[in-house]
Amino acid sequence: MTKSRRTLDSQDVLDIKKAEIENLPLDLFVMKDDGEKGQFFYLGPMSPIAYQEKSMIDNKGKEIPVVNIIFKLHNAVRPDIYHYLTERSSY
Repeated sequence: MTKSRRTLDSQDVLDIKKAEIENLPLDLFVMKDDGEKGQFFYLGPMSPIAYQEKSMIDNKGKEIPVVNIIFKLHNAVRPDIYHYLTERSSY
């Protein structure tokens, strides 16, 4: 997950860290790339395993802070669901 205009001290990043410390659930929901009109798919519980603060250039040429968070799913995604979510539609 990448969040722009965030630092490791941003409230939403701190909330994720707090959830990890307090053993609160973090669940992954995704939307298929072809945008099935707001339909989300639940992939299961996950845990953050790494946080990294970087910077990037926004569309106005300004450098902005970015936080990358790497998560690990507790259970593997079923192959049929993975295929469905990653296949390209012919639209």
